[in-house]
Amino acid sequence: MFTAERWAAAFINTLEDGIAGGPPDKPGRPSGEDIRDRGLAALKALTGPAGLIPGEKSGSAVRKQLDRMIQRAFAQCGLAGKEWETARCFLLLTVQRDAFQHINLIIREIEKLLDKKKKILRVVVESAFPMGDGFWEQFKEPLKQKTGAVDIRFIVRTAPELLSGCRLQIGNESFDGSLQGRLQKMARDLALPPGGC
Repeated sequence: MFTAERWAAAFINTLEDGIAGGPPDKPGRPSGEDIRDRGLAALKALTGPAGLIPGEKSGSAVRKQLDRMIQRAFAQCGLAGKEWETARCFLLLTVQRDAFQHINLIIREIEKLLDKKKKILRVVVESAFPMGDGFWEQFKEPLKQKTGAVDIRFIVRTAPELLSGCRLQIGNESFDGSLQGRLQKMARDLALPPGGC
């Protein structure tokens, strides 16, 4: 059974095993965090061209075609490093195991795991109207103090269907302060039979 979390953890563990198996830290050598970030960037870079291959992304023929394409890109651009090789092998494994159609979900899970390791909290904000550029920045420090996060990243979207107010997704918790949300709650409350049961 496919679970994006397991695929994401396997990718990060493989990168970390490469870090642990490498030479001891020396000046100029990237940190583990840098290697993980570069590994994710490499995976994203390789995923784009892989999506251009027509048809299903499974089977040995597609895997070989994709590998040739990646090897050509490596040669032309001079790409090298454990993180690029790990991303290449991982991408080919998703094709071999018929999981490539879930690659964007896997990448999102990798981002979540890396954010957790770096203590970065992503806050998805949907507001009925666009807010000023720095509006959400005023909430960074209080959120850092409350959550213990090192950094807060806001992902801001405009959602006119909210009518007014905003909706927040902080980690696994949702907060709906929109007019649409209040109207939906009122409709549910009014639909209850007398006595509320």
